[in-house]
Amino acid sequence: MCLGAGFLILASSYIRTTDMLLSTQKGIPAFILTFSVIILLLIHLFNKNIRYFVDSLGISLAGIFMVPWLGSYLLLLRDIAPFGKQYFFMLLAGVWTVDTAAYAFGTKFGGRKLAKTISPKKTIAGFISGFISGMIFAFIWLTVVKINFLNWKDALFFGAVIGIAGQLGDLVESMFKRSCMVKDTGGLFPGHGGAYDRIDSIIFAAPFLYYYLVIFVK
Repeated sequence: MCLGAGFLILASSYIRTTDMLLSTQKGIPAFILTFSVIILLLIHLFNKNIRYFVDSLGISLAGIFMVPWLGSYLLLLRDIAPFGKQYFFMLLAGVWTVDTAAYAFGTKFGGRKLAKTISPKKTIAGFISGFISGMIFAFIWLTVVKINFLNWKDALFFGAVIGIAGQLGDLVESMFKRSCMVKDTGGLFPGHGGAYDRIDSIIFAAPFLYYYLVIFVK
């Protein structure tokens, strides 16, 4: 049921245009999400074993929210006319830059751990370097690619969001793995921690960029 709801959320986000998540007339993903929660509650209502109701419901909702719902913002970001594709690729390139810088500097300089119980290898030095690299990336992207539809303030906000939200998304993903006591989220990409590890930072940063753009830029 959760897989079906997730597929419908992503499919409706792909088919429909932007500005629909909170729209009463076009909010198909919100409609699917709402009735998915209601159906999940009704399913548990008729389950005689209610001891693990909260745990089961929480896992089901996390499965819907963490990938399909947050992932739908990538599609919405891409569909912001007329520069959606540029926003989308800027997000991808920025997150990869931040991840690389945080890993490289964190590994080289080490130091105090950022969240030892969640991700023992992540350090404060790595987090700071990731944030700084996000800002530098925004500066270079705006200068080299010459994005005339963004000003310096907007570009620096992009860099800050990518530098902070992207790394927080990675920590959230690590928290899920520690909670479930697994090393990887899957085996699709051996040595990379699973498919979710490749997109955790991207889907976590996407909503921040999307709402900033539709509220302050568009």
